Amino acid sequence: MNENGMTKEERQKVLNTIDKLFALAQSPNENEAALAASKAQELMDKYNLVAEEIHPTTKQDIVNEDVVTQGRFQSWVYIFFNELAKAHDCYAIVSRGKYYAAGGVVVSGKKLRVIGHKNNVEVFKATFNYLRSMIIVLSDIEVIEAKRACILYGDKGVTYKYRDSFCRGCSRRIVERIRESREERIKTDAACTALVVCHKQQVQEYVQENIKLGNRHNVRQSVNMYAFNQGRIAGNNVNLHKMVDHSCQKAIR
Repeated sequence: MNENGMTKEERQKVLNTIDKLFALAQSPNENEAALAASKAQELMDKYNLVAEEIHPTTKQDIVNEDVVTQGRFQSWVYIFFNELAKAHDCYAIVSRGKYYAAGGVVVSGKKLRVIGHKNNVEVFKATFNYLRSMIIVLSDIEVIEAKRACILYGDKGVTYKYRDSFCRGCSRRIVERIRESREERIKTDAACTALVVCHKQQVQEYVQENIKLGNRHNVRQSVNMYAFNQGRIAGNNVNLHKMVDHSCQKAIR
């Protein structure tokens, strides 16, 4: 028996299950990938496991992958992408690039890329893609309700700012909760803490050795504080371990 009351065989069975979930987290189906990543993290939290036990990692396991390669984004997306990457021991990069738009036309746009150990990147990508979609749906609902209550009125610019502010508040609170949960788990395990420090150092060294860094993407748009706080309330109620298909609202407690 180990400290979790599991035999060696039971522990290996859990590790095998998590390994399969990591594989599913690479699914092109956004909801399926997010569900698998969330379940893997949930099992790791429950049994006090770390990704290193499933796939031991070295500096050579660091990957540099595109997460979103097209389009323009509201300012909250850049902030969320960067902060969520940090919460998964990854390094976020925003760069310009070319991509294929509708009709096969090549256009220029922003690319969101992430660098980190493969397991961390897999969980980050699935989590980011799912939560980004969820936050957008929640912001749609909030805008409708704010207009109905005559809290929001005016031109498209006012609505854009309200939506962006809501999404900033929502995404910030979600990242805070992810960090709080993770810190609570690793602070009681010296080996896990050391592993996190090692991963961060390896990623930083990789970036310094392989990436030509320009100026960081700075976001300087003003915020509607009412919408921001509404977003924080919504983000506080999102169940991070219940990612489901078809309806974002079912993930609310």
